[in-house]
Amino acid sequence: MASIRNMIYLGLFLLLTCPKAASASRPLFMAPRDFYLSRGGPFWVVAADLDQDGDLDLAATNSDDKVSIFLNNGDGFFVQTGNYYVGLIPVHLCAADLNGDGFSDLAVIKGVEPTFSVLLNNGDGSFGTAQDYPAGRLPSYVAASDLDGDGDNDLAVNKAVNYDNISIFLNDGNGTFAQTGAYSSDGKGCFIVAPDLDGDGDCDLAATNIDSGTISILLNNGDAIFAPAQNYGVGDSPRSLSVADLDDDGDCDLAIPNHQSNDLSILLSCGDGTFAPA
Repeated sequence: MASIRNMIYLGLFLLLTCPKAASASRPLFMAPRDFYLSRGGPFWVVAADLDQDGDLDLAATNSDDKVSIFLNNGDGFFVQTGNYYVGLIPVHLCAADLNGDGFSDLAVIKGVEPTFSVLLNNGDGSFGTAQDYPAGRLPSYVAASDLDGDGDNDLAVNKAVNYDNISIFLNDGNGTFAQTGAYSSDGKGCFIVAPDLDGDGDCDLAATNIDSGTISILLNNGDAIFAPAQNYGVGDSPRSLSVADLDDDGDCDLAIPNHQSNDLSILLSCGDGTFAPA
């Protein structure tokens, strides 16, 4: 019995460790694919094709003031290829083509600096020196979308302050930005996204308010000018949100996790940028 058991163990070992043994079909078990070395205390990670080879790579913010890049080998295994200094304690980032060259760039929020950073992609998953832009007190999250309908990606930055906490930065087309507006939501801002919430073809804003237990909806006039926030009650301390058509009617609905009340709020869209009670 011991020899049979040992043969089984040997067979499983070869199946898991020998590429030729597993090439004919998928292995029965997958070895863990974690423990990639980032830097001191990673905060946030995004997936995007950073080197234009058709697979998804990773970028992560770290508490040692850098952004780490992990390029995908094509099989779900990653190689760390760079660490880029952006400033004190980067907490959030998003990936989008910011200079119109077809490559995914990065916009990075720093939790203790009144700026955000833009890292432009060289086209191979490496990045240039960070360019900083003033963002105001306590920036928290950033969203990239074409807010003014000119074909390039602009930025909306949410801040953990109680006034004019959503700032709009329009792209001049080559990856440089200028602030063009500031809007108040319903309290200290946290997460922000920029989907088309009213079905008119332009990108609106949805932002969580961590202290007031609400979510703010700001509808776009089409030129990156936004109507005053419409606020909807959710749970206590909403931190993030996800946008999807949850009831299969073609509209963008919202799902919000509430940190303090330990629940999840669902806001179904009425189709015109307004929402039913959570």
